[in-house]
Amino acid sequence: MVTINYEPLHHAERRGIRHGGLSQAKLFFLLCIICAFGIVLYSYFNLSSDIVTMKEIIESKNAHIQKAVNQIEDLHIELENIKAKVESLNKEKDSLTNDIRNCKLSSDNERRTLLGDVAKEKDQMKAQLNEEKDKNVKLNEEIEKLKKDIEEKVCSADNKKNESDKNVEQGVAPPVGQEPVVKNAKGPLQIPDIEDSLGGMDGKEKLNPGAGEALVPKDNEEINIPEPNGNEAAPGPGIAIPNQENEGFIANDNPPVKDV
Repeated sequence: MVTINYEPLHHAERRGIRHGGLSQAKLFFLLCIICAFGIVLYSYFNLSSDIVTMKEIIESKNAHIQKAVNQIEDLHIELENIKAKVESLNKEKDSLTNDIRNCKLSSDNERRTLLGDVAKEKDQMKAQLNEEKDKNVKLNEEIEKLKKDIEEKVCSADNKKNESDKNVEQGVAPPVGQEPVVKNAKGPLQIPDIEDSLGGMDGKEKLNPGAGEALVPKDNEEINIPEPNGNEAAPGPGIAIPNQENEGFIANDNPPVKDV
């Protein structure tokens, strides 16, 4: 005999299994899959947005980096230019130092030559000064000799004058061939005496010929000077009256006017 076991329908699992329905485990698994897919989608969208923002940030950083690189390249170019300028300045400095050295050497040489020339000129001037001093000493010696000669001749002339004055006062004529020497009252020397003291002169160099000759009586001569009347003037210049106060004045002098 066939027996049929009958089970009550209040057991759901058995009913599901028997009728082919979904179990709770499958539903839970399916729900987990859906949640995981949602989480994956959410994370994907979040990651995509983060990636976009990161890309933007990276692009901005790249732009800044590119700018920095460009600036670095520009600075490098400027640095190269500065290096070139520094090299040119160093070359100019070297050339200037060489020029300064050459100028210093030339100035030192010129200074040495100038000092040598100055020393030579100084020695020459000293030599000339010594020569001039020697000449001055010789001239002073000659002048002293001339002074002594002139003083001697003046003394001899004074002696001759005194003798002639004595002879004139006594009425004794001077010896033949010798004329009395009459001195000027204004000075002790006659021009012929100076000429004799200078050793004599030529006719062209003779000082004022004719001057200095005294108007005194010569040998065997008489003085014939008319006496002026009351309306007549005294004797003019150049005429000496012997045995009076104006005796001894030479010709061409201007004696004082005396009342006779």
